[in-house]
Amino acid sequence: MREWKVRETIISSVDKVRFYELPETQGDLKEVSIPIEQSSSSYGTLCLKVNPSDGVIDNFNSDIITRTRVKRYFYAFWFIITIFSFGLFTGRMSVLKYRHSPKPTALLNTPEISTDDHDENSALLEIIKLIPDDELSLQNSSTSQYHAFQFLLFEQHNNPNLLTTHSTKQIVQLYILANIYHSLNGYNWNNSTNWLVDSVDACNWMGVRCIDDAIIELQLDQNNLQGSIPNEICYLFSLEVLSLSNNFITGHIPRCISLLSSLSQLHLDHNKIHGDIPHTIHDLTYLESINLSHNLIQGSISNSLGSLQYLETIDLSSNLLVGTIPLPIFSLKYIIVLDIHSNHMSGTLSKTVENLTNLQVLSLSQNKFTGAIPSSITKLENLEILNLNDNLFSGDIPHFHDMKLRQLRLEHNLLEGNIGIGSIFFGKMLNRRRMCDLKELESLSADCFRDSVICFCCTECF
Repeated sequence: MREWKVRETIISSVDKVRFYELPETQGDLKEVSIPIEQSSSSYGTLCLKVNPSDGVIDNFNSDIITRTRVKRYFYAFWFIITIFSFGLFTGRMSVLKYRHSPKPTALLNTPEISTDDHDENSALLEIIKLIPDDELSLQNSSTSQYHAFQFLLFEQHNNPNLLTTHSTKQIVQLYILANIYHSLNGYNWNNSTNWLVDSVDACNWMGVRCIDDAIIELQLDQNNLQGSIPNEICYLFSLEVLSLSNNFITGHIPRCISLLSSLSQLHLDHNKIHGDIPHTIHDLTYLESINLSHNLIQGSISNSLGSLQYLETIDLSSNLLVGTIPLPIFSLKYIIVLDIHSNHMSGTLSKTVENLTNLQVLSLSQNKFTGAIPSSITKLENLEILNLNDNLFSGDIPHFHDMKLRQLRLEHNLLEGNIGIGSIFFGKMLNRRRMCDLKELESLSADCFRDSVICFCCTECF
């Protein structure tokens, strides 16, 4: 008499027995209900002893136990679905977790990296090596580079064809943006729509604009950015607009910013950036607007700023700058706004200021400028706002009556004279009327409470 052992889940004291697997074929299988005598139990299972001589098993044939196998496959299928669902859940949680130098000219025309001799991870790593000094940082789990690379691996896991559907440039851009996200505390941004979301094209991330898959604009103003700007941002070679204004960014302006040779607008104002203005900025030959105001920038204004011939706006106000205004700045023929108020700058205002024929705003207030206000400044026919207050200017007040000023501030200096007076005879009254009757003039302030300054139409006297 032979005994067969069959493992079955305990349901009740009487169970419909289905035999999953038996050691050998023994004829036909009949499905019967038999009393179960529990001999032992472990983890909710019971090992039954079935005697084939009692007619329960007769002519067993494994080919016809379909219902038995369906049941087993159902449980197997359910198990696989559970694991797969868990994988999707953990994958989504990974997304949420992601949301919680020499010039490498070779990168511009880098051939696609083949995966024939490398696995996908190695191929991604080879691409990231195109950015100098990042390889070591990838090994440190506390760095933004590490987390950015983990994001790439996650993308590759969800898109096994990542290396074939994306160019080298696109993969590098993904890595750089992920690095920016982690460096600037992306978990706490006011708006991070689509950032590090699986399968969403980086060109559709909030604040990112592309042309032909190349990132040309990155604008994250007033978005609660915290931390320092990573050097990797310098490798967005197609970038034309970088605007991170009104945030809480600290640290220095990356020296490698000179690599952004296509940059036309650099706006980092209203942050907590310190250090000096990189001398390498002279390589930004297409720069039209630079706004670094309201930061903690120190040092002097480099002469190299005057070599940027397309500059239209220079706003370096409310910093800790010292020194004089570099003479090359007065040769910028397209400059419209020159604002360096509220610094610690000194020296005199060059008479070559007359070369700035397109200038509309000149604000030098709250510094330590000395000497006379050059009379050549009155040749600036397009000048609308002239703020020279709170300095140490001395001497006679120039004749501003032929200008188109909307605002003129001269208070808190050592100036003297009659504002808008052209002669001491009959022309005196005529010119005074012309100055005071200017339709454009909205605000005029001076030290007119002092005997040395006469102003009949000042809107504010000090």
